[in-house]
Amino acid sequence: MATKVAMRVEGHQANMAAAKEHMLAVTRNYISHPRL
Repeated sequence: MATKVAMRVEGHQANMAAAKEHMLAVTRNYISHPRL
């Protein structure tokens, strides 16, 4: 039971990190290629 919860928390943190990196990439892409 505890391992399931720990795995879920780790997965959530990994998803948050991936989302943050994606937002950084999108922002960088938008700055270098602004759609005006």
